[in-house]
Amino acid sequence: MEESLGAPLLERHRRGVRATPAGAALVHHAQLVTQQLERMRGELSEYADGFSPLRTDSLPVVSKIYWPENADDAIMDAA
Repeated sequence: MEESLGAPLLERHRRGVRATPAGAALVHHAQLVTQQLERMRGELSEYADGFSPLRTDSLPVVSKIYWPENADDAIMDAA
């Protein structure tokens, strides 16, 4: 991950590791994404018993990771 981001995330020492500023920023954003996923699951659980319009309020990066390629077609077919 450090290579793909182009920044070190951890300072490595004999007695362990410590997050760099970039690593701390990554942790912060990961926590936000996790909170957003929990919020999304909570909102979607309201629709578990029936079909209703879908509103995810998710971050674009989360949508790209978790939104199946054919989901848009399935939603349109069900409408």
